[in-house]
Amino acid sequence: DPPDRPNGELPRTRMFEENSQIWSMSNEFCPHGTVPIRRTSEKDFLRASNVKRFGKKLRNPIRRDSSTNGHEHAVEYVSGDEYYGAKASINVWAPRVSNQFEFSLSQMWVIAGSFGDDLNTIEAGWQVFFFF
Repeated sequence: DPPDRPNGELPRTRMFEENSQIWSMSNEFCPHGTVPIRRTSEKDFLRASNVKRFGKKLRNPIRRDSSTNGHEHAVEYVSGDEYYGAKASINVWAPRVSNQFEFSLSQMWVIAGSFGDDLNTIEAGWQVFFFF
């Protein structure tokens, strides 16, 4: 049987001793079960190289199948009018990659808009790269 926690993870009693999240140093905390989302400030816009493209991802064609260059993936989605939360259980035991051209990733996306100019996403998960 696998251990309750992956090897190298801190025991549950030590997990919450230190708070290394920068946003919580202001003594602000989110209600239990919520996720902090940093609000965009005027300073963020002023630092941007191009206000029109601020906060937007570079658009690349998105393949919706697993037939390209060994890329394998699975997708589960729901769509509708309004949602008031999302959650995912993503287990990580010991993901491995065998060379510099591979990576492993598991993530959850919360998407608003289409895959055009109005795309807005919140993404959470993990990635493993050969050199990291």
